[in-house]
Amino acid sequence: MSSSDRYEYRSAEPETDALFGIITGTGAASPSMDSALGNGFTVTWISTGLYEIAFAVGTRRAVATGKPGFWATTITDVDGWDVIFGVFNESTRKLRFSVVNEARTLSDLPAATGLHLSFNVKKTTQRG
Repeated sequence: MSSSDRYEYRSAEPETDALFGIITGTGAASPSMDSALGNGFTVTWISTGLYEIAFAVGTRRAVATGKPGFWATTITDVDGWDVIFGVFNESTRKLRFSVVNEARTLSDLPAATGLHLSFNVKKTTQRG
Protein backbone atom coordinates (compact mmCIF):
# COMPACT_ATOMS: atom_id res chain seq x y z
CA MET A 1 0.00 0.00 0.00
CA SER A 2 1.11 3.51 -0.60
CA SER A 3 0.00 6.70 1.08
CA SER A 4 -2.56 7.24 -1.69
CA ASP A 5 -4.35 3.94 -0.99
CA ARG A 6 -7.66 4.30 0.81
CA TYR A 7 -9.49 1.85 3.02
CA GLU A 8 -13.11 2.57 3.84
CA TYR A 9 -13.94 1.31 7.31
CA ARG A 10 -17.51 0.84 8.52
CA SER A 11 -18.53 -0.14 12.02
CA ALA A 12 -21.82 -0.48 13.88
CA GLU A 13 -20.22 1.30 16.83
CA PRO A 14 -19.89 5.08 16.34
CA GLU A 15 -16.51 6.81 16.27
CA THR A 16 -14.35 3.79 15.59
CA ASP A 17 -11.45 3.74 13.16
CA ALA A 18 -9.16 1.12 11.70
CA LEU A 19 -5.42 1.73 12.04
CA PHE A 20 -2.74 -0.17 10.13
CA GLY A 21 1.01 -0.19 10.50
CA ILE A 22 4.04 -2.03 9.23
CA ILE A 23 7.03 -2.06 11.53
CA THR A 24 10.57 -3.19 10.74
CA GLY A 25 12.74 -4.74 13.43
CA THR A 26 16.12 -3.33 14.36
CA GLY A 27 17.21 -5.71 17.12
CA ALA A 28 17.54 -4.11 20.56
CA ALA A 29 16.09 -0.73 19.54
CA SER A 30 12.73 0.77 18.62
CA PRO A 31 11.49 -0.60 15.30
CA SER A 32 10.98 1.72 12.38
CA MET A 33 7.45 2.44 11.16
CA ASP A 34 6.28 2.63 7.56
CA SER A 35 5.22 6.27 7.44
CA ALA A 36 2.57 5.63 4.78
CA LEU A 37 0.62 3.32 7.10
CA GLY A 38 1.79 4.21 10.59
CA ASN A 39 -0.63 7.04 11.25
CA GLY A 40 -2.29 6.93 14.66
CA PHE A 41 0.29 5.04 16.69
CA THR A 42 4.01 4.60 17.32
CA VAL A 43 5.96 1.58 18.58
CA THR A 44 8.81 1.72 21.11
CA TRP A 45 11.20 -1.03 22.21
CA ILE A 46 11.09 -1.48 26.02
CA SER A 47 13.36 -4.49 26.63
CA THR A 48 14.16 -7.81 24.98
CA GLY A 49 11.03 -8.90 23.15
CA LEU A 50 8.83 -6.27 24.82
CA TYR A 51 7.37 -3.37 22.85
CA GLU A 52 4.88 -0.61 23.61
CA ILE A 53 2.40 0.98 21.24
CA ALA A 54 1.38 4.56 21.98
CA PHE A 55 -1.86 5.63 20.33
CA ALA A 56 -2.70 9.18 19.28
CA VAL A 57 -4.51 11.60 21.57
CA GLY A 58 -8.22 10.97 21.39
CA THR A 59 -8.01 7.17 21.49
CA ARG A 60 -10.14 5.71 24.25
CA ARG A 61 -9.82 2.03 23.44
CA ALA A 62 -7.74 -0.09 21.07
CA VAL A 63 -8.19 -3.71 20.10
CA ALA A 64 -5.85 -5.70 17.87
CA THR A 65 -7.74 -7.09 14.91
CA GLY A 66 -6.64 -10.49 13.77
CA LYS A 67 -3.23 -12.01 14.29
CA PRO A 68 -0.25 -9.81 13.44
CA GLY A 69 1.53 -11.01 10.35
CA PHE A 70 5.29 -11.46 10.43
CA TRP A 71 7.31 -10.67 7.35
CA ALA A 72 11.00 -11.37 6.70
CA THR A 73 13.45 -11.35 3.82
CA THR A 74 14.46 -14.81 5.09
CA ILE A 75 11.37 -16.55 6.45
CA THR A 76 13.35 -18.82 8.78
CA ASP A 77 14.30 -15.67 10.75
CA VAL A 78 10.74 -15.57 12.18
CA ASP A 79 9.42 -19.08 11.53
CA GLY A 80 7.32 -20.16 14.53
CA TRP A 81 7.38 -16.71 16.18
CA ASP A 82 4.32 -15.19 17.84
CA VAL A 83 3.00 -11.93 19.30
CA ILE A 84 1.21 -11.70 22.66
CA PHE A 85 -0.74 -8.52 23.45
CA GLY A 86 -1.26 -7.13 26.94
CA VAL A 87 -4.19 -4.97 28.07
CA PHE A 88 -4.82 -1.50 26.66
CA ASN A 89 -4.17 1.20 29.28
CA GLU A 90 -6.86 3.88 28.81
CA SER A 91 -5.12 6.50 30.95
CA THR A 92 -1.83 6.38 28.99
CA ARG A 93 -3.30 5.23 25.61
CA LYS A 94 -0.64 2.49 25.49
CA LEU A 95 -0.65 -1.20 24.71
CA ARG A 96 2.31 -3.52 25.35
CA PHE A 97 3.07 -6.63 23.36
CA SER A 98 5.69 -9.35 23.52
CA VAL A 99 7.43 -11.13 20.67
CA VAL A 100 8.42 -14.75 21.29
CA ASN A 101 10.55 -16.96 19.08
CA GLU A 102 9.98 -20.60 18.15
CA ALA A 103 11.43 -21.68 21.56
CA ARG A 104 8.73 -19.48 23.23
CA THR A 105 11.30 -17.10 24.73
CA LEU A 106 11.23 -13.31 24.39
CA SER A 107 13.13 -12.14 21.35
CA ASP A 108 13.73 -8.83 19.59
CA LEU A 109 12.60 -8.36 16.00
CA PRO A 110 15.77 -8.75 13.95
CA ALA A 111 16.64 -6.37 11.12
CA ALA A 112 14.95 -7.24 7.80
CA THR A 113 11.93 -8.67 9.66
CA GLY A 114 8.80 -7.05 10.98
CA LEU A 115 5.10 -7.09 11.70
CA HIS A 116 1.91 -6.02 9.98
CA LEU A 117 -0.31 -4.61 12.74
CA SER A 118 -3.99 -3.62 12.64
CA PHE A 119 -6.24 -2.16 15.33
CA ASN A 120 -9.80 -1.01 15.82
CA VAL A 121 -9.79 2.11 17.97
CA LYS A 122 -12.60 3.93 19.74
CA LYS A 123 -12.32 7.72 19.78
CA THR A 124 -13.04 9.81 22.88
CA THR A 125 -14.90 12.57 21.08
CA GLN A 126 -17.37 12.54 18.25
CA ARG A 127 -16.63 14.37 15.04
CA GLY A 128 -18.89 16.84 13.33
